Amino acid sequence: MKREDRAKQFMPFDAVKGLRKSLRLKEIEKQMVKKKELSEDSINEICGVLRRIERNSIVTVCFFCEGHYETKTGKARVVVEKNLLEVDEVRIDFFDIYKIQIIENRDD
Repeated sequence: MKREDRAKQFMPFDAVKGLRKSLRLKEIEKQMVKKKELSEDSINEICGVLRRIERNSIVTVCFFCEGHYETKTGKARVVVEKNLLEVDEVRIDFFDIYKIQIIENRDD
């Protein structure tokens, strides 16, 4: 038997097509969390912070995105007509915001 052929017999293979991908997706799915319901006080606090955001303010926001909570810090812009907060090109729906804090108000 040639040396190359001998090496091939020990190479890993996927006995069931797509099994590894399916297992990975299941693993990710188990790590997902449900969106937390906010109290009336938390909602009012978030609304107050959103009203105080000025042009080019720096904010830190914790928000729900595809089964996970993410935190983003950056330059913010509020788009009231669409109920969106943009933080460095990331668009966040107002209803997905869990916590928000203004780091610096800059009016450039």
